[in-house]
Amino acid sequence: MVSLASTSATAQANQRFAQIVVDADTHEVIFEENAQALRRPASITKVMTLYLLFDALQTGKLSWNDQIVFSRFASGQAPTKLGIAPGNSISVQTAVEALVVRSANDVAAAVAETLGGSEANFAMMMTAKARELGMVNTTFANASGLPSDRQFTTAEDLARLAIAIRRDFPDQYHWFSTPQMVYNGQVTKNHNHLMARMEGMDGLKTGFTRSSGFNLAATTERNGRRIVTVVLGGRTRFSRDDFVELLTESAFKELGTSTNLVADQATPYQFSFQDPRDGADAEALVMSVAGKALQPTGATNLAFVRTERTRGFDQGRPSVLMADATARLNQSARLSTGGVQTASLDQSHDDDEDQAEAVSPQAVTTSKAPNLPRATTHYIASSVVQSAALRPTMDAGAPSEPTAQAAKAVEVAAVAEEQIRLQEARAQAVRQANERRAAERVAADARAKATAEREERTRQQTARALAAKKENDRQLIAGRARGDAIVQVGAFRSQSDAKAALAQFSRHFPSFASREVSSVKRSDGVWYRARFSGLGASVAREACRIVSGRGGSCQIIAD
Repeated sequence: MVSLASTSATAQANQRFAQIVVDADTHEVIFEENAQALRRPASITKVMTLYLLFDALQTGKLSWNDQIVFSRFASGQAPTKLGIAPGNSISVQTAVEALVVRSANDVAAAVAETLGGSEANFAMMMTAKARELGMVNTTFANASGLPSDRQFTTAEDLARLAIAIRRDFPDQYHWFSTPQMVYNGQVTKNHNHLMARMEGMDGLKTGFTRSSGFNLAATTERNGRRIVTVVLGGRTRFSRDDFVELLTESAFKELGTSTNLVADQATPYQFSFQDPRDGADAEALVMSVAGKALQPTGATNLAFVRTERTRGFDQGRPSVLMADATARLNQSARLSTGGVQTASLDQSHDDDEDQAEAVSPQAVTTSKAPNLPRATTHYIASSVVQSAALRPTMDAGAPSEPTAQAAKAVEVAAVAEEQIRLQEARAQAVRQANERRAAERVAADARAKATAEREERTRQQTARALAAKKENDRQLIAGRARGDAIVQVGAFRSQSDAKAALAQFSRHFPSFASREVSSVKRSDGVWYRARFSGLGASVAREACRIVSGRGGSCQIIAD
């Protein structure tokens, strides 16, 4: 067996330190130290944000064709960020790359609002999902990992998350090994430098704030065996990386898997979006989705197995690997003066990752939580309350700050439960009011329909009666209009004048009246008479009255 004694010795002076190594396939804990002590996750928080994003993509709540829109709140997040203006948007793929490689806090907030309506609601969704995965000691307060006294986790819980996200979304896990991203001509390289020097390492996520120290959750696969290594609270990026490498190599040796170390080499590194106010981390990993509240997926709770060899590495047989790693750890330790000053020392080496918190926890704000769908509030309520009930007492060796935070977490959980209860009550009242209004609309529609049908029936009946009366009147009029009367409207010397008279006065006679021009020979010559015939006496008299009124000549020849 390989000795890990020096890792503990190196970390003893650092009360933020915690570590765990787990066989990802058997869930056996190979080594642990302070693995259940409360710690700050920093940007490793974004792995859970990414988990919910992958879930949204998998369930169809979000599409790769969707856009992630930035609110004023999201755009106002502390750097590191992409710097997207409010109202603008980026593609889901750009969001993925920005959050995996760049650790863009503005993108994390925009994703949270896309999926949860607000970052506050999304944080409750994150905590609920953590409970579902067995992460009973984890509470999330935001999507980015920016400093918050309400956000904490354990090395053990982060190992569960690392296993779960690969297990549940194997087709998306490749994003964690993205080497770099280019955005607006700026190149940012992945902050997990161990991928360039360790065989089989394919992700996962780094993190740093002043309160957390240097964190890394990493996965490595060799010869079909996969190891998850989590180190929290490193004093420098270099010592943290060395701890992860040492633990991973020792674990593979314990499992009988050859190491085949990749030669240590300087890793080209460029971070082109530096900002002295950069808060939280300099890494990123989150993705975006359209929104839409998530429902629990029923993911399997991850239970770890502790065997006789857990914590049981033989401390009497150091190896060449151990000696080499210890030397590198000691070299890193010499760079560290302890406490917060370590970060400032490292900034000259790796500004992109060692950006310290530029904002206090009080300065980090969250957007107001809108109402969530009923199923989601039930899902969140039970999970948030469990975070207080299931969280164990901190290890005696852990710093006192998380103890106060754990107590406060109970209060926060109770407040969250009450808020959700009130939200449900309001939602229930709204639903009942909507149901009443809907019933009233249905009744009103039914009444209106009945009234319209009655009015239509009345209209049709009236129309039929009027049509019948009109037809009857027409028949009566037609009967009186016809007869044997003949009306002459003039006698003319020429036939054409007679026809012209018929045409001129025909509009004053019924259409059924016969028209004729007849000739008669007299002593003074031939005369042409223009006549209408087949009229009733009353119609003939009325027609003559009209013709005479128009200046014409009219006389009834027979009636």
